[in-house]
Amino acid sequence: MDAKLPSAYDLWLFDVNDHQKTNEENFFDKIRKTVRITTLGDLAAFYSRFKKPKDMPGGCEVYFFKENIRPLWEDEKNLDGGSFFLHIKKTFANKIWENLLISIASEAEPELAHINGLIMRVLRLEVVFYVWTGKLKKNEELKLIQWMKETAGLSSKIKLEFKPHPKHDHKDEEAKKEPKVEAPLPENKKPFGKFDSDEEKA
Repeated sequence: MDAKLPSAYDLWLFDVNDHQKTNEENFFDKIRKTVRITTLGDLAAFYSRFKKPKDMPGGCEVYFFKENIRPLWEDEKNLDGGSFFLHIKKTFANKIWENLLISIASEAEPELAHINGLIMRVLRLEVVFYVWTGKLKKNEELKLIQWMKETAGLSSKIKLEFKPHPKHDHKDEEAKKEPKVEAPLPENKKPFGKFDSDEEKA
């Protein structure tokens, strides 16, 4: 029997046919959920079917978020939260992507339950990984920094920081709706959206 993951996850992708400039106002309209991952088998299939970050062109971006948590700062589970991020040369990105993905999905350590999602942004020469969380206590923040260093194989001397999400006026939150399209990822397709600049830094 296929083992269930501690939490279900959704894979979000951009609408690759929408070439309108992406901004804060239209971002949520340009992404859709493609697959839901609930078991180890689902996770293995997802990982094996996608191109590895080293082989992706600049501009690709993938969102791996817990079920019912949207990849938006304004989502109630992300409010008062933030992210840790790593800039990695493409040469080393494949293994780090695999390690982060498996570790987050397995929730082997108690502090990993605070993680809401993982974003992978592929630039021309490097890959940026963002680990999004909800509100953290200082000790939880420090534990996640240590986990991220160990999972990514980083030196203990490298400095990682928690970056809070920007504060927003939520009066228009009710206007944001779930995408209407939710379909399985085509068997032989690997759609990825384009960003305005593949040189954008966190």
